[in-house]
Amino acid sequence: MAWLATPHLRLALSVALAMWVAAALLPRPYRTRAVPALSVLTLAGAIAGVVGRQHRRRAARERELEALVALRTCELEKEIGEHRHAAEALEVARWQALQALELKSEFLANVSHEIRTPMNGVIGMTDLALELPLPAEARRYLHVARSSADLLLQVVNDVLDISRIEAGKLDLHPVDIDLRDELDEIVTLLTPRAEAHSLALSAMVDATVPSRVVCDPVRLRQVLLNLVSNSLKFTEAGSVRIVVAPVPGQGPADSENDHIMLRFCVVDTGVGILPEDQARIFDAFTQVDGSSTRRHGGTGLGLAIAARLVEMMGGRLHVESTAGIGSTFGFTARFGRASEAAEPPSAEVGEPFGAGHSLRVLVAEDNAVNQLVVQEMLHKSGHSVSMVATGREAVEAALSGAFDVVLMDVQMPEMNGLEATVEIRARQTDGRLPIIGVTAHALRGDRERCLEAGMDYYLPKPIRRVELNSALARAVPAEGRIL
Repeated sequence: MAWLATPHLRLALSVALAMWVAAALLPRPYRTRAVPALSVLTLAGAIAGVVGRQHRRRAARERELEALVALRTCELEKEIGEHRHAAEALEVARWQALQALELKSEFLANVSHEIRTPMNGVIGMTDLALELPLPAEARRYLHVARSSADLLLQVVNDVLDISRIEAGKLDLHPVDIDLRDELDEIVTLLTPRAEAHSLALSAMVDATVPSRVVCDPVRLRQVLLNLVSNSLKFTEAGSVRIVVAPVPGQGPADSENDHIMLRFCVVDTGVGILPEDQARIFDAFTQVDGSSTRRHGGTGLGLAIAARLVEMMGGRLHVESTAGIGSTFGFTARFGRASEAAEPPSAEVGEPFGAGHSLRVLVAEDNAVNQLVVQEMLHKSGHSVSMVATGREAVEAALSGAFDVVLMDVQMPEMNGLEATVEIRARQTDGRLPIIGVTAHALRGDRERCLEAGMDYYLPKPIRRVELNSALARAVPAEGRIL
């Protein structure tokens, strides 16, 4: 036992041993029983003292341990309580974030609808006015108004796109396309802007790039239009070029792989970007020059949206620039390989109906300005038009059998366009009346909801006449038209 080795016990044993020795050495007459007894008592007292001291120490240690256990238990209970409160706070924050996201989505949907509805009137009536014989000055004014309306619509689209991307609600819809035709369209579209600033705009595609690829043409066009427009805006002299080639090191372009990585470069001779600014130009709401004296406008969302879209296409957007010399915005993207024998879209799609191809069109629209816009567009294409302003009126008119096609707004009084379409489909017995959804709702899921309700096509506002004619041409076969 450990207590046997204590200094006190060793001293007591030494004293007792000395007393025994002394008693043994004393002459016999002096030897008495008191000496051994005193030694035993001395030894016993020493042992008792040592044991008592050890007991007191053990008791004190036990009290210390109990106090430590109680303290640690209290601390653990406090920590558990704090973790519980933190978890509850996190759950509340998560719920609030979901609520905020839902409110944000609802707000964006309402903003989109409320802005696109009057924009439909502005753009539609401007387009109709530009088709009239006008003095040169009036035509120039209308072109400026039309261009300004397009810029306003682009701002709205940028805000909606960045919100959809951040919420993970933007999807790609890949189809077969002719890449060279797409680039030609982009160059054709932006050439007037380039010529207005005496800039040369061109596109070059490497001969090894396949003729047809699979991608989302809308989003690819959005990225390229953004990059080229940005280069045109910041280039005062020289040129802007689009260069497309396969990514090196992936094998020959005619290999049997299902996919190919392509590199797109937009090269300009503009003002360039300082090194310290290059790292932040792809951040949302950021502009290289955000001062009140900046020369170039914009929301600061275009490059951020382009970068996110490129990431969705399996690539990365980057910039190389020298201030005062120019910039190269490049990105890689993953494309599927399409069949070279795939037929391009019919040239007739999107063309106005010719004379003698009149349709009886029912238009369900409650906004007076939009009624006027679509009515004038249809009349100019030679169609007869009947108007209704509520979903209930649309159902009764559609079931009368007097129409070839319905243009159905979604947001209407009494019964919305989705409900009206469902009821028409449920009650229709004689064939299938084509229904085209025409709506200012342009967020993710709006198109799907229209098609699920039974609509055949979906047109977001603002409507262009060529898009309206295209939808009518697809919805009503030639044999179903009035000749």
